[in-house]
Amino acid sequence: TKCPARIGYSKCLEVKPGEGVNRCMWDPYKRVCKTNCQQINSTRTCTVESICTWSKENTCKIICALRHGSSVTNCNKDNDCMYRPSKRICAPSCWNYYTPADCQSLPECQWDLRSRKCYKQCPLQTEYQSCVFFATCAWKGADHTTGNCVARCISEYKTKDTCNEDDD
Repeated sequence: TKCPARIGYSKCLEVKPGEGVNRCMWDPYKRVCKTNCQQINSTRTCTVESICTWSKENTCKIICALRHGSSVTNCNKDNDCMYRPSKRICAPSCWNYYTPADCQSLPECQWDLRSRKCYKQCPLQTEYQSCVFFATCAWKGADHTTGNCVARCISEYKTKDTCNEDDD
């Protein structure tokens, strides 16, 4: 059954006995009751909803901004989201952008020519495996748990000579 759009916030969020997850959720932007994103199992239906997004796990979830609010820690722990300091908001992670132009329009993202994918800038990669996956990134540190991800010299400079002149 559909969620009645024109009921109030508290009625919308009532969990019906035996249903477990609430089948309805409140859309704070349009101020209406809608089907809970978790109840949607079609990519098309999910992406049409302004407060839902399709995740890496192939499930429909509530958008990052509503899921994590202003929590930088919770936002960055979520594979589908990233905190954008430039906008002070939890937003879709770089992998959600499919063209070089869309990807490079975000200061936190960069386009990988080899994999033809958008990903977080090297310094924003916080785990060893995600860092070294990209040819343009390198891990600097004593081991896999301590250190940080940096851009490889060759991705920072146009020529080998200017790269070699850099002490780092």
